Amino acid sequence: ARKRIEFIELALQTNTIQIYEQELDLPWGVQIEEVRVVPYGEDEVLLLVRDISERQAMLRERQQSELALQQSEAHQRALMRAIPDLMMRIDRDGVYLEFIASSYNFYVFGNPLEMLGDTLFNTMPLPLAQKRLDNIHLALATNTVQIYEQEFSYDHGIQLEEVRVVPYSEDEVLVLVREISEQQAVLRERQQSELALQQSEANQRALISAIPDLIIRMNRQGVYLEFFASPNFPIVGNLAETVGTNVLGTLPLDVAHKRIEFIELALQTNTIQIYEQEFLVDNRVQTEEVRMVPYNEDEVLLLVRDISEQQAALRERKQAEAALIQSEAQNRAILEAIPDFMFRMGADGVYRGFITADRVINLLSKHVNPIGLPMIDVLPPDIAQRHLYYLEQALSTGELQ
Repeated sequence: ARKRIEFIELALQTNTIQIYEQELDLPWGVQIEEVRVVPYGEDEVLLLVRDISERQAMLRERQQSELALQQSEAHQRALMRAIPDLMMRIDRDGVYLEFIASSYNFYVFGNPLEMLGDTLFNTMPLPLAQKRLDNIHLALATNTVQIYEQEFSYDHGIQLEEVRVVPYSEDEVLVLVREISEQQAVLRERQQSELALQQSEANQRALISAIPDLIIRMNRQGVYLEFFASPNFPIVGNLAETVGTNVLGTLPLDVAHKRIEFIELALQTNTIQIYEQEFLVDNRVQTEEVRMVPYNEDEVLLLVRDISEQQAALRERKQAEAALIQSEAQNRAILEAIPDFMFRMGADGVYRGFITADRVINLLSKHVNPIGLPMIDVLPPDIAQRHLYYLEQALSTGELQ
């Protein structure tokens, strides 16, 4: 009932025919109906209801048949792909023992009947023969199927093959060869198509990101002439009521004067002008990028994009960079504050202990241990007297000297 009322209201509002389907649980089963709602007057509609249960059942049966047919065709294609174009029995030394060819169009090096008893190295290019013999030995040693691909040129073009080496006995293998030139070509085309699709999607995303949230056409005097707004873009005021009004009466004066200045600049120089502005919308500061594009001699197009998220991310990054710079500066200051030489001594001027920084050459001779010695026996007299003077000053005043 609610669904029907919604479609009745929609048909009357838009004055268009509305179509939907519904299912009813009846005593004899489920009945599927198509309902067409046709406007009849300002407050009335005609409802045309048709029972489409049989048609829907036939549609489901057809879809199921098509799905079963697709699965059957896929199964048959898989079986056909598994049949090798050429099957050979070869021993450990690479001698041909038997041939079975299922495709007359498959290119083989020489006549298979004449190759019986011959070796790989007499019938194939050396690199391909060595690769096949290596895979024969690996299959026999591990008792596992080996799979590889090979490619070679012949008179009619390039043939790409998949080779499966299957252990057959202790000293023999079956080599199943299948031409996959067409499959590889299809795969390359599909990969190229996927790459082109990815590139197209990337281009579309770039275009979509460049589409403005709001387009405004204004004249030189700042009068709004036309609007095109994205549905999700928060707007201050009613756009329909804003058409024909002046920017000085709709925006804060500082923002309005800035807009008029850039309109005049864009028209005078016939160049695109770009600036940013901030609005308080729904208790949130909204940062916008405004591009002013000359439209004719007296009009411009304003392309407005909400860049609040980008600006917030930029501010966070700048704050992180500033914090890192400050941290590095503090670390440098701490390192620079570490003294090259620090010693402890009593009021009598006798050394009790000392510490030197690792980054400097020892300030004392390696042969002199100052601990327990008076300062006047270690330093030049004038420097020693100066140290003693400030030592007494520090102890008597309790202040740093």
